[in-house]
Amino acid sequence: LREEAHWQQFEDSVIIGLSDNVGENLAFRNSDITGYRFAKGPIDLRNTWFGGFNSTSERTATAIGNDVCMNHCHPRNSLFDIMFDFDDGPGKRFLFWNCTTRSADKDSIFALRDMRQAVSAGDVTIVTNKPFLLTDNCKVRSSWNAAYCPYTYGEVFVSYTDRLTIDMSVYRTDGVYPNLPSIKMDEEKHFLSILGGSHSYLVRIHGSVPSVTNFDAEAISKSQFVLVAFCVPRNAEIIFEYRMENLLKREVRAVTSRQAVVDDQKLGTYFYDSTNGVVFFKLTHDVDYKSGEQNHCPNNVCPRARVRVMSGDLTDSNCVNRFTAVEEYMQTSSGTPGSDISVLPATYTNPPENVGHGPNYPF
Repeated sequence: LREEAHWQQFEDSVIIGLSDNVGENLAFRNSDITGYRFAKGPIDLRNTWFGGFNSTSERTATAIGNDVCMNHCHPRNSLFDIMFDFDDGPGKRFLFWNCTTRSADKDSIFALRDMRQAVSAGDVTIVTNKPFLLTDNCKVRSSWNAAYCPYTYGEVFVSYTDRLTIDMSVYRTDGVYPNLPSIKMDEEKHFLSILGGSHSYLVRIHGSVPSVTNFDAEAISKSQFVLVAFCVPRNAEIIFEYRMENLLKREVRAVTSRQAVVDDQKLGTYFYDSTNGVVFFKLTHDVDYKSGEQNHCPNNVCPRARVRVMSGDLTDSNCVNRFTAVEEYMQTSSGTPGSDISVLPATYTNPPENVGHGPNYPF
């Protein structure tokens, strides 16, 4: 089976960082501790109790963290009903571990949904502390090296010939150019997007525009969609295709404005602004997730948009200045996040009876 065919669930467990009842190997006294590390996923961590995760002068301890230098984590990784025997501040419920051996933008491919206030004080998504992912509705928790936001995020994968050697930039279209939230990717080309239509994204490929560019999305549904704009040559012949994961083509429909793409609820609607050299389309689905559904996309079917450039000057690839000069294409700046330095108190001194071995855990 393919790796992406598996949904993993870890539940009803007791995880202990330090225990006075267990001997300690002095060789590891300075080793940092993470109780549970999220890898690619998608993974649900449920009904689990963490104890003994207070940091010391010799090492950092955190209950939940990330697998360091993991290429990306699935945006539907989730937390449900998590319990702690320590206060966050001085302890750490969560810590994002930076990777020091690759581009910093790669660390932006991390999102962890906090369901039912499992870790924070609300139903939010924990993301890396990068402007591209944040707005003034978010809060930065510096002790976590992360932020949390009241949004659902999806992941967009962009593929084209020579994508590993030709750079790509993505701009969030709220604010004033050149100070837009943006990322530049020099290796793998995928990014997290805020879903639901509140934010839009402009994709520019450096160098010549590829003759064929694919946009695949995960964690996308009918109500949780993303609007994408893509720089293409001006006055070119463009073919737009929309498929689901079964690769069956859906009927597409050209409209005459960006707003018409936003308003249309059908799959396959697009707008080509030939004057400014940009194609608008929505990555969306024809259904929403069912309650409790554990799939990459609803019904385990994800969307793909494809842009074919049949004619035109492929070196005419940078539409950013023209795009940002069109008032209706831009949105008001979403501002900057505040900080959260509050203490999150311990929730359970001992594990409940139905978690692991209960309060009499065997240590």
